Amino acid sequence: MSMTDWWTGFWSGLASGGVLVGFTTAITWLWSHFRSRRPLNRLLDPFAKKGEHCVIVLPKLPLQLDKEYPFEKEIRGKKTPLHRTGDLMTTYDSIAVSWIHAILSLAGKKVEEVEVKQDEAFGEGELNVNLICIGAWSNRITMAAIEKSPYFKFGEDGKGGYISSQKIGKCYYDYENHRSYGILLKLRNVFQNKAAILVAGLSPDATTAAAYYLWSNREDLAKKYSTSSFGILVKIDTDLGYSSAEPIEEWSPRE
Repeated sequence: MSMTDWWTGFWSGLASGGVLVGFTTAITWLWSHFRSRRPLNRLLDPFAKKGEHCVIVLPKLPLQLDKEYPFEKEIRGKKTPLHRTGDLMTTYDSIAVSWIHAILSLAGKKVEEVEVKQDEAFGEGELNVNLICIGAWSNRITMAAIEKSPYFKFGEDGKGGYISSQKIGKCYYDYENHRSYGILLKLRNVFQNKAAILVAGLSPDATTAAAYYLWSNREDLAKKYSTSSFGILVKIDTDLGYSSAEPIEEWSPRE
C-alpha cells in the first residue's frame, strides 16, 4: 500500500466510521509497511542500519589526455571533442550504483548516511566503515576485500580473466560462449570489523547484473539469508544484457 492509498483509506474511514476506523486503517498500514521492510533491513544489515555510515566505492578510470578519442558531443550547437575528460565511470557502473541506491532507499536508508567515493580516495586506516564496492580489477578496494572471501575468487591466466569456485573447483571465464559472470558477495569483518558487499563481474554488464540481481530478488534473498553472509555467482547472456542474470552457484556459512 502506498502513502496515497493510506490517506485514501484514512479519510474514507473517518467518513464512514469515524476516528476509530480512520486510526485503525493508519495502524494497519504502518504495521504492514514495517513488516515488509524489516526482512530487507536484515538482508542489508548493517548497511541499511540507522546511524551507520555506508560508502559506495567506485573505481577510478583515468583517460589519457594525450590520446585522441573518437567520441564527441554537441554543446551549444558545436561539436566538442571529449578527450580532455579527467576520469571516466562506465555507464554500467552508473546503472549498478542506481540499483544499490534504490534498494538502500527502499530499506529506509537516509541519503546523508550514504557516501560515494573512488577507490583511490581511501588512505591507510580509512577502511573502518561499511563498504559497497562496485567493479573488480578496476577497483582496488574490491580486490583487497575479495581476498577475505572463503568462496569466490577473481583470477587471470592465459585464457583471460575468470571467477573461480572453491566449492566445485571450476573457473568461469569472461565472454565464453556469449556468457559473462558476476558475483554478489556479502561479507562481515572484512576491514576493521566492518562489513562489505562486493558487486563485481568479469565485464561491466556482469557487474551491473549482480546489482540488478540483488534488487530484483531482494525478497527471496531476505528470506533465505536474513542477516547472514552470502555469495551468489550470476551468469548473463551478453546478447540479452544484464537483466538476463540468473544464479548458477550460491554460498553461505550455513552450508
